[in-house]
Order: sequence, then structure tokens, then C-alpha cells
Amino acid sequence: MTSEHEKATGKARPQFSIIVPAYNAASTLGRTLDSVRAQTYDDWECVVVDDGSTDTTAALLADYASDDSRIRSIFQENAGTAAALNTAARAATGDFLVQLGADDELLPEYCEMTAELIASRPDYDIYAANALQVFAGGKTVRFHRGERFQRQLSLAIDDVIQKPLIYGSAAIRREVFEARGGFRSEVYNEDYDFWLRALAGGARHIYQPVDLSLYHVTPNQKTEDAVKMRSSDYQLLGDLLASGVLQESQAAAVRLRQQELARNIAVRRKLYRLLGRRVSEFLIAKTRNLRGGAS
Repeated sequence: MTSEHEKATGKARPQFSIIVPAYNAASTLGRTLDSVRAQTYDDWECVVVDDGSTDTTAALLADYASDDSRIRSIFQENAGTAAALNTAARAATGDFLVQLGADDELLPEYCEMTAELIASRPDYDIYAANALQVFAGGKTVRFHRGERFQRQLSLAIDDVIQKPLIYGSAAIRREVFEARGGFRSEVYNEDYDFWLRALAGGARHIYQPVDLSLYHVTPNQKTEDAVKMRSSDYQLLGDLLASGVLQESQAAAVRLRQQELARNIAVRRKLYRLLGRRVSEFLIAKTRNLRGGAS
């Protein structure tokens, strides 16, 4: 059966399907799509789901799709990030799925260096790399810091129980994504939920210590609500525990991590009441940087 990609481009299914959920993203989506088109390795397609936008996202997408047949857009009524990603994944034809935020970017070598890693280490399911967090004013900070992430490594479920350690724009083997049922739309932190379920189900992860993506840190992102993110993580770990797939040592680690999260949430709520969220998070970030750890 001839895929839509092959009909449009005359080529067989692409190696990478870059899936982008977009909601009122007209101010940033052009930058995102330009980063995809700038790839040094062109075996890709890009599927963008307009998740019920009310700005000019649809018009911008129409322009890009008319100019490049590898870019396709789908409109759906607003259903949230996870649902949009699942819609994009169902429409995609590539062997690997790459999630990309509508305000983020892939660096030009992303596809090329990921394809090289896949060719050299074909027995893995999730191919990840480092990323640069870009703050207002242009300051950049690596997503993964510390000596551990300066070399190639593989993360297992034991690692990810402790913290969401996989950057979102990893290349996921399609079969693994489908076997895990994609993203759950009813949870807040759908990325972390997927990594937990994938690794607990036997998926194999590999990371290369190069910066291949840009993550733009802006106000009002989901990750900026620290209490809601940690409350979601607590719930996701509870779901994992209830699934019965963990070994006893892993289950014990989950319970310990839930205790840590509960304390963290309680402290933050107290600080928020006293100082407000913005000041509290500023002080927590300064303390975290001084200690070199997470909070």
C-alpha cells in the first residue's frame, strides 16, 4: 500500500515523523517549522495538529504545507496536547516518532545524528539527546547537566522513577509507541507518564551527549506550575505501582519517591501562601543551583 508520504514525495515512508501539537501558536510555529525544514538529513515528514486554534495558526500552516509537501496539517476541536499528539501519530507514516512543541526547535543535525545513532545501535527503542533550554533574553542552560550526561548512556525504569529524565523530543520507535497506547490524555504530565509505561514495559533507551534541540522556556507553560507537575507525578507513580509490573525493589523506590514528592508539594504550598508562587520558585531555584540538585 502506498503511503501518503510516498504519494506526495515519490519516496517510501520516511524514517522520522515529527509530530507537533499546536494551539494558538501562530507567533512561534513558523520558527518551529523552519527548524524542521533546516534539517541536514531530509528523510522526514512533519505532521502538525491544529488543536482548535482561534488565532492565525491555520493560515500559517496552510502556507507551510503548500510550500513543502513533507509538512501536513490536521485540524481538530480543542482536546489538549496528548490528544493532539495521538492524532498526529495516527496520521504519521514514519518508523520513528519525534515529538516537538510548537514553540520549540530541532537543531539542524537532529535527524542526521539521530539516524547515525540508530544505525550504530539498532537494538534500542528510544533515541534521545541533550537539549538547550532557552530563557527570555537568550540565556541558555542544558537540559541535562552533570558528569553523568556527558557520555552515552541508557536509562532504565529505576532511573526514571526518580525523575523525568528523558527530554521530550526523543525519537520513539513506532511499535513501542503503539504498544503502550500512545499518550494518555487524562493525565497532566503525559510525557513522564509515557516514559514510565514504556520503560516498565521493556522499552530500551539510549542517549547521546549532544545538544540537538532548543526548548524555549516561557511563562504559563505546563512545566511552570511546579505543584501541579509534582502532583501529577505522584499520581503517575501510583498508577505504575497499581499496574503490578514492578519488581519489589522498584515498588519500594516508587513509594519512597512519592513520599519525597508529597513533602515537596507541602513545602511549596506553604511557601506560596507566605510569599506567592513567583518569589517562592525564584528562591527554590537559587537554592537548587547552590546545592547542584533538584527540588
